[in-house]
Amino acid sequence: MDVVALRRRLAAIPGLSNPRVERTSFWHDKADITILVCPPKENNAGPCNDRGQVTGAERAIIEEKLRSLPGVEEIYFEPVMHRREVIARMERCPRLRADRIGAAYHLKLESGGSFAALWPDLQGLPAVFYVFDTHEPGISDSNQVEGNRNC
Repeated sequence: MDVVALRRRLAAIPGLSNPRVERTSFWHDKADITILVCPPKENNAGPCNDRGQVTGAERAIIEEKLRSLPGVEEIYFEPVMHRREVIARMERCPRLRADRIGAAYHLKLESGGSFAALWPDLQGLPAVFYVFDTHEPGISDSNQVEGNRNC
């Protein structure tokens, strides 16, 4: 599907404003929770305001916490360049700037596990930009990227 062309066609419909076309996230069927960490460049949003990317020490703290969580079947680390490729393809946006996004962790939960049950344990992790349930309608990795709406 040509998402850009579809957006243009939808925008041309009289009375329809701000059309949004969502694709299924690359991680939708692979993970249940996504944790976005601070990007390499200062990001003027939330907990990443006035700071740089997640440090090695902060990653170690995050990874130790994730390994200690009950009900987590698998932990995936997604480097910045893979995340950029995935988002660029989803959005058909080759101009996506890698310096504006951070790496991510993706958690696959055991059967019966839930985002709500783990949410309190995910609060207060260092250098975390955003945590979300990958199955929540309207929430995706690509719409949590700051400063990349050039497509």
